[in-house]
Amino acid sequence: MLRRVRAAVRRVPAIARLLTLAALLLVAAGAHTLVRGDGPATWVALAVAGIVIAVVTGCPTRAWPLPAIWLVAALLASASATGDAVAARVAAAAVAGGVGLVAAVLLDVVPVLRARGRGSAT
Repeated sequence: MLRRVRAAVRRVPAIARLLTLAALLLVAAGAHTLVRGDGPATWVALAVAGIVIAVVTGCPTRAWPLPAIWLVAALLASASATGDAVAARVAAAAVAGGVGLVAAVLLDVVPVLRARGRGSAT
């Protein structure tokens, strides 16, 4: 089923771009609400919705933009955040974004490195 959904999305590039943008904006909104302190129900729902859109549709084709936009949005929101425990929320967002970015880059790079290793061995 996922293959059919991804194939249908890829046939219409405008839909793929729109879904990519929607996923990125939802993840950015999740990071922003985490730093602002709106509660875990809000930011978790936004982040999960963005990730689900990205996984189901295959947009974006690489994994690293989602945690990268998370980091950018968290840093931008921290510039104007006020209230109690802002530093803790910013640190939590930065750690989550950093770990996610490292994991996403590994997800994108490992298959390429494996393919290169197989190609040079044969």
